[in-house]
Amino acid sequence: LGPIETVLQMFFPAAVLAMFTQLGNITTRTLQHALEASVRDREATDKAYAVIEQRVSERTHELEQATAELVLAKEAAEQANRLKSEFLAAVSHELRTPLNAIINFTYLLGKPRHGVLSDKQEYLQDRVLVNAEHLLQVINNILDLSKIEAGQLQLVLGELDVVRLLQEVLETARGLIKDKPIELSMELPKGAIPPIIADATRIRQVLLNLLSNAVKFTEHGHISVTLEIDLTTYTISVADTGIGIDPADQRRIFETFQQVEGDLTRQYDGTGLGLPISKHLAALHGGRISVKSTPGDGSIFTLAMPRLSQTPSDGDGPVEQPLIVIIDDDLQMQVIMREYLLAAGFRCRTICDSRTAHQEIRLLRPAVVVLDVHMAHLDGWELLHSLRSDPATAHVPVAMCSVADLSPPGTASHLPDAYFVKPIDEARLLALIHHLGKPASSGDASAFIEIRGAETPSPCGWGGSAALCLQCDRRCHTVSVK
Repeated sequence: LGPIETVLQMFFPAAVLAMFTQLGNITTRTLQHALEASVRDREATDKAYAVIEQRVSERTHELEQATAELVLAKEAAEQANRLKSEFLAAVSHELRTPLNAIINFTYLLGKPRHGVLSDKQEYLQDRVLVNAEHLLQVINNILDLSKIEAGQLQLVLGELDVVRLLQEVLETARGLIKDKPIELSMELPKGAIPPIIADATRIRQVLLNLLSNAVKFTEHGHISVTLEIDLTTYTISVADTGIGIDPADQRRIFETFQQVEGDLTRQYDGTGLGLPISKHLAALHGGRISVKSTPGDGSIFTLAMPRLSQTPSDGDGPVEQPLIVIIDDDLQMQVIMREYLLAAGFRCRTICDSRTAHQEIRLLRPAVVVLDVHMAHLDGWELLHSLRSDPATAHVPVAMCSVADLSPPGTASHLPDAYFVKPIDEARLLALIHHLGKPASSGDASAFIEIRGAETPSPCGWGGSAALCLQCDRRCHTVSVK
């Protein structure tokens, strides 16, 4: 026996010692089992983690592959859409030339100098002209659609006498009524009606489309055209007592090649292009088209456009004054900034569709561009990148504005010259425009500046580079004179 066991035997009976030994053995076995179980649990956990990591890796690979496939599919779809638009434009041009000849030659056949036509021949000639002009309108719509999708439709803006335009389209609509018992009427506001700034041809196209639809789907009753004007908007409504439109179809009618299906509408011809094109033309003017209708009770289509009393390309300031371009799809904000700038003597040009802004800036060569961040089609950052990447527009000072979130996206490779947050303070806006609009000179400390980057965030919280920050009224970053 060892010395410890010998000592224990002197004080404890053998039975007690046996019990202690047994308890020790049980404890040892218990600890050994627990250790083995812990090892097994650890091995099982490691295996589970390995399985999870493998699944995550496989899933990540699948997502990356799916993303790559989606990018390729998106690029292929965009390429197909471009090719489709180019094809439609080419085919439309090729079709219009012979079709115009058919219309003109058919019209000449009815002239007395080529002989008198019989009643039957006059009827047939009229049918040829009507169908040829209808086909020409379809081709024109397809051409317009291809230009809109390609972002190549340009507006020719100028002052437009809206009352005279409404009278002209109403006279055209009277010719469409023919023998239908329909009464046409027009309601105008009292007092002088200022001109609207718009492309006369395109607005006439929109109104004729709305009126021709009203005539087409109204068999009897009346069609009224109403003009309303408030401080910021021109509103033209075309109301009819026709068949009406089901609420479920009121959004679909503005989609390309879509028409309302039903027993009442199958008898009417159409391509489903008129309203989608009209909606796009209204949007290019900074306006919108909406509809209210109840089946059986008629429809009211409304065209709303911003009220601008000066020609956007020039404003009404002296020609020698700097030209400021405002790019914003918010009509109210356009009016506000325009009023501030015109009152300060600047010339102004407003652009609603960001897709056409780059080309217009190339042509206008403004002193300063005020650019909104959140817009449909191209947002402010995408348009800024396009401007900065073009040598013809890279030097134009750009001030960006937004209601919030001024931080550039992670993909932004270019930064603007200044920022401000809406709502706009007139004094600060004018101070910014004056600052950015000064011509550069080597000895002028307030000349155009080249952004070198930010050392620390500005007091207002903006963490990017900026030439001038209107939130804290000082330059927030290290800059150098160009």
